[in-house]
Amino acid sequence: MTTPSEFWLNFRESKLLENQECVALRQQFAKLVVKNPELDQAKSIAAWLIKNGKLTNYQATVLLKGHKGPFDFGRYRVQNRISKGSLKGGFQARHKDTGHPVVLRFLKGDEFKNPVVWAQVTERAKVTATIKDTNVWRIYDLIDQTSYRYIVLEDPGVGTDGFASLADKLRSTARLDSTTACFIAWQVAGALAHLHQCKTLFGLLTPDQVWLDQQNRVKLLLPAEQTLRPLSLPADESNEQFVKAADYMSPEWQFPGAMPTAQSDIYSLGSLLFQMLTGMTPFPGGSIQEKLERHAKDPIDDLSPFGVDDNVIQFLNYLMAKNPDTRFQSAEEIVNKLGLLVPESLRQQVRQKEVEETLIDYEAALTTESAILNLGPLPASEAPNPAVDIRPNPGSNASSSEAAKRKPAAEIKPTTKPARTSRRHSRRKQKSPWSNPILWGGIGAGLLGIIMVFAFLNNTTIESNGKDKRNKGDTTKEVTKTNPEAPIVPKDTDDETDNNEDASTETVGSVLLIEDDGETLWASPTDGDPVDLAWTPPGAQLFVTINIADLLTTENGLAVLQAFGPQVSSTISTFETATGVALDKVDRIILSWLEDEQGQSTTPNMVVHLSEALDRGTRSGLLGDPDSEETENGLIFQVGQYRALIPEQDGVLVFGSASSLKATLEWGGKPPLLRRTMTQLLKHSDNQRHINVLLAPSFLFTSLFRDGNTFYFGDPKKVREPLQWLLGEGLEAMLVSFHFEQVFYVEARMSAGLTVDKRELITQMRDRMNEIPERIESYIVDINPSKHWRALAFRFPAMIRFLHSQTRIQVEDQTPVLNIALPIEAAPNLLLASELSLASEAGAGSVPGIPTATTTPQNINELLNVPMSVDIPQQDLNLAIADIAMDVRSSIRGLPFEFNIKIDGNDLMDEGITRNQAIRDFVMEDKPLQEILTGIVMKANPVTTVQS
Repeated sequence: MTTPSEFWLNFRESKLLENQECVALRQQFAKLVVKNPELDQAKSIAAWLIKNGKLTNYQATVLLKGHKGPFDFGRYRVQNRISKGSLKGGFQARHKDTGHPVVLRFLKGDEFKNPVVWAQVTERAKVTATIKDTNVWRIYDLIDQTSYRYIVLEDPGVGTDGFASLADKLRSTARLDSTTACFIAWQVAGALAHLHQCKTLFGLLTPDQVWLDQQNRVKLLLPAEQTLRPLSLPADESNEQFVKAADYMSPEWQFPGAMPTAQSDIYSLGSLLFQMLTGMTPFPGGSIQEKLERHAKDPIDDLSPFGVDDNVIQFLNYLMAKNPDTRFQSAEEIVNKLGLLVPESLRQQVRQKEVEETLIDYEAALTTESAILNLGPLPASEAPNPAVDIRPNPGSNASSSEAAKRKPAAEIKPTTKPARTSRRHSRRKQKSPWSNPILWGGIGAGLLGIIMVFAFLNNTTIESNGKDKRNKGDTTKEVTKTNPEAPIVPKDTDDETDNNEDASTETVGSVLLIEDDGETLWASPTDGDPVDLAWTPPGAQLFVTINIADLLTTENGLAVLQAFGPQVSSTISTFETATGVALDKVDRIILSWLEDEQGQSTTPNMVVHLSEALDRGTRSGLLGDPDSEETENGLIFQVGQYRALIPEQDGVLVFGSASSLKATLEWGGKPPLLRRTMTQLLKHSDNQRHINVLLAPSFLFTSLFRDGNTFYFGDPKKVREPLQWLLGEGLEAMLVSFHFEQVFYVEARMSAGLTVDKRELITQMRDRMNEIPERIESYIVDINPSKHWRALAFRFPAMIRFLHSQTRIQVEDQTPVLNIALPIEAAPNLLLASELSLASEAGAGSVPGIPTATTTPQNINELLNVPMSVDIPQQDLNLAIADIAMDVRSSIRGLPFEFNIKIDGNDLMDEGITRNQAIRDFVMEDKPLQEILTGIVMKANPVTTVQS
């Protein structure tokens, strides 16, 4: 919760007002607090500033969430975020110099990186910007900046009462009377006439683009970013734009290669008029192909039962004639003839245009500020290391995905052609040795995922089983890189390999090795579909999917689960006993959290997908044929202390609170509706990854880890504050995923909405990642880990430093992405060290013999007499010595000389001792360092009778 001091600080740093005015306002409010102490809270400050016109509701909401913006984009300052309609996600703003109101519509998506597409968008925006018609939603400018692009539109009253799209109006009123419908259609025809005169076609006209005020005056919103192209079936059956527009498409659209025409726009206008008169589309239901066939063959329904006059019916028949030559031949003709059916009083309203006082000054400013008149096409991006296609046969799967439609700038074909699998068999050229698996691990995004699972333990359980299993993975395997910023070459250029390819790349069999540049993202080891959140409750803001069966089939799966610590194991048996659902029967689970009905705590839920598609009766028997409670939408079962659903869908069980299960039943088990940023990230999820975490960071900070909630690791502040620091401000959603096969792969995708500069977000994330090793080192010293894991604890900072070198952060598909690739052996150690760090309390253990600042050794003799403790279950001699040296440097700071330990191999070999001699069960407590070193060498001596 934001404190008053934090709110005032964010308000000042937001730059919404000058510093002096902020100080003056704070002093004024302080006087009110003296008289009314209950006002001393951030919400009261925000309400007071809104009342005095210093903040808008949206700005106050952002500040109350602990953010300071940003609110300024170029020469515009954001006032409000649009929450509904076809402009949802856009922003109402004001020009900073003139105060003129505008709407900012941000353009996102890879298609705008294509120079051809961007040139089309630019030209379309230029042409539309010249139109100053009452019924056309005016475009003022098209902004192309480094981190974002947006269209500047006029603001005719978005958010005011009665201003809504025709689609929204029809949803609320079903159908319109004939006079109103003709009045609206007449205005739309006028807008189309102006567009056609400017050689601009609308293309996909739907009720979403027709906006109305309280007097039903029209603003036709032309999506300048929507390029015109032919329909492509069946591919476009899943294209949301075409699916919506199919109800209004003319019959000509069904012909291959057909482009929109003036006659197709006229037919769409007729379909709109039909819907306004009847409350339904001309040919509802079916696929795009089926609708187009009915548009071409079936006559429209008789409108007489709806009380429509014969003149209007006849007019509509001409608008929707199957043959384009029979239709009205121009929108201008429609304006003239339809105007006869519209009363003069209504037509007069349209001519009464109010000119805003700020418009003249704003248009004058645009003459010097606008980039739309000289904006050229987007140049192809340049990358220092072009992407390399590593697919066995890049051309053989061209239609399987969007990515296959592009060809990388350089392509290397392996000499052998292995069978294609769902996983990429490729790796990086080896750059660092991984001789000791326990040396490396990490925290960063890994800790975030671990915390999600641990948090679930407070209310319910997850499954885990198995005994510890030693890691046996190949320590040389690494992942291949791709470069999302590489220039795009059209697919049909050629299939030949670039003869001047980078000499740093090489192929070994079918595996391509690429030199690590330290920046390019690691390639994903999986390529699955988005995660399905069916049967999770509406309102959930945190989701964790775990592919239990897939994880356990990997070589290190059991070790990974074991590393989650004793808290997981101690709760598994409770759940298995109560439900009868054992781990070996589970394929995957989906955990989710939402706030309870009172908003005081969080409620966990679990969807269990069984390995076998058991029918409902068998699943009921598995749960012990529990008692049930009948609700309006289905049965809720009582399974021990758990509430459960047994859906009709085979192999699925759902556990949760009664309220959340009722909501799930009411929603029909469909995936819940998510906020926009979470929905975008969900599309990038991969159901082949072993663990996926989708969350709204604000839910973690204000709900799950709020003060007052209890966790096995203690105060939630232990988790909340580090996460707030790591994730920073402005993040609206985050997707973190983990994979534990061949390599340990971590990926985090972040969405900060449109108000945060993505490059700034990446810079901030890099800076925080740079600070992590030092923070971890300080934290380890503060908690004074117990002797049982002290050796691992004091190696943690070094682990993080190497992990940092394996971290990549870039923008991919307009989304900031962080990913890490480590040897698979790192995974259990990462989880184990993170869990132990989380469970440890400050001062819980002591580190015997660590000198204070006043007794720091000044020479090597003093250092060798410092008492320390060592506990080595099993390790090679050279690695054990390296760990001891690292422990000394980590625990004894401020040494006036460089400390290291070197093994003199020749002398030791004379005694029969090798560098990789195994050390087992070596424990010494509170002994001088020199005794420990002597003792460890003696332990390594294969001659056990030696005593000195």
